[in-house]
Amino acid sequence: MRTRHALAGAALGAVMALGVLAAPAQAAPIQAGPSASAAVSVNTPPTTQVWGHYGSYLNQFECNIAGSLSGYSRWYCVYSDYSDLWELYVDFNS
Repeated sequence: MRTRHALAGAALGAVMALGVLAAPAQAAPIQAGPSASAAVSVNTPPTTQVWGHYGSYLNQFECNIAGSLSGYSRWYCVYSDYSDLWELYVDFNS
């Protein structure tokens, strides 16, 4: 039994070594300098998301319309089996 494990380990080691040797060389990552056109500063803390219930609708179409007209940039609709309605949730910080 030990011989079988030793052979299996040796075979696996050989396959891994061949994989490393046969792998194509990868270029080093490019170090980008600071850019004036960066959309978000590195020092800007992430915004906190505050999700809350915004409304209930009879169908998905109404929920999607209400979400797009809500004025919030992040929102989603989900069907609730409990209420048998479409529930709209928005991120109040968006």
